[in-house]
Amino acid sequence: MDRKEIYDWAQIVQSVIVIFNMVVITVAKENDVLVLSSFILLFLVSLVAICMVAKWKLGWRNYEAVFNVIWLIWGVIGMTFYICPEIY
Repeated sequence: MDRKEIYDWAQIVQSVIVIFNMVVITVAKENDVLVLSSFILLFLVSLVAICMVAKWKLGWRNYEAVFNVIWLIWGVIGMTFYICPEIY
């Protein structure tokens, strides 16, 4: 497997985690541990994907790299609101 193929698989995994995160947010609102763990998982996978882009010089101009940053920010915001609920 070359680097691009590994990155493509990481993007597939990230897409599945994003869908899982959205389903958990809408279905299991009462289960805070599940929601927080889905945000943490999304954050970690996005961070790994960003590190892959930066280290392997895959290019920041493609839309996948931009979405990695967006999902990373979404994960940070979600973790912040579930760890510190008095913010909102």
